[in-house]
Amino acid sequence: MRSKLCMFLLLLTGCATSNLDANFQNALKRQPVIQGSKFPSLATLKKVKAEQEHFVSKSDQETYGVLDYWATPNEFTSLKKGDCEDFVLYAYYRLREEGFSKEDLDILIVIKNRWPQPREQHAILMVTLDGEKYVVDDNIPVISTYRDEKRIYDIIYKMKQ
Repeated sequence: MRSKLCMFLLLLTGCATSNLDANFQNALKRQPVIQGSKFPSLATLKKVKAEQEHFVSKSDQETYGVLDYWATPNEFTSLKKGDCEDFVLYAYYRLREEGFSKEDLDILIVIKNRWPQPREQHAILMVTLDGEKYVVDDNIPVISTYRDEKRIYDIIYKMKQ
């Protein structure tokens, strides 16, 4: 029942899953991922999260004049602003550059259950490191475990490269 409800919400909001995958693949084509050879660590994860503090959260309508646009990390960093999936793609690319494998990174489309706007669709990055799942969310100023934050999110779609 819950998955049917989630799919209904996706269709209702005009954000079909095929479009999500297409947007992600389009961004990957425009800026290919470079896999780094460093060793993944929690310190690296926190460093990448801290880099995001230099960017401002703005809607695609405000930034690009369109309803939905998945910016590449180069576009995001040059404008220093973007929406949730731009923050997620930036973190995804940076973590890959720092040695995290694509198997350890999941882009999740979620429905938020509380602050700042309950029941809003949102993109987050789930990072698996040493068996623990961490959340990179532009609405949360620190890295936290999914175990601590799962009450905030209803996962409606998961993307992998």
